[in-house]
Amino acid sequence: MKRIVMSFGDFLTGDDIADAVSRYSLALAKAHQTEIVEIPYRSTPSRVDRIELRIGWLVDIGVVRHENAGRELLEPETVQHLHATTDSLEHVGSLGEGSSRSWTKWEYDL
Repeated sequence: MKRIVMSFGDFLTGDDIADAVSRYSLALAKAHQTEIVEIPYRSTPSRVDRIELRIGWLVDIGVVRHENAGRELLEPETVQHLHATTDSLEHVGSLGEGSSRSWTKWEYDL
């Protein structure tokens, strides 16, 4: 399990979920965008709730491994959705590996 740490609290969730949220948050930050994601988290050892988190541009977020936290929270649909959304966001902002243009050339074109 991993703990998502934000300025207003921390939330214990599954490894895959936390990693997907972190990756999406970084992609959003690079694009200067924010988004709301809804994920499951363990509010007490025996209870799972859901939370909506704002992530991305100008939002501090950290992910910390948390050992011995009980059964792993799994939600493959959410993880898949977050990865697909991140992939599309990263694809839109990429120039591709084969780009040989220099920054000087880009500045000239602008």
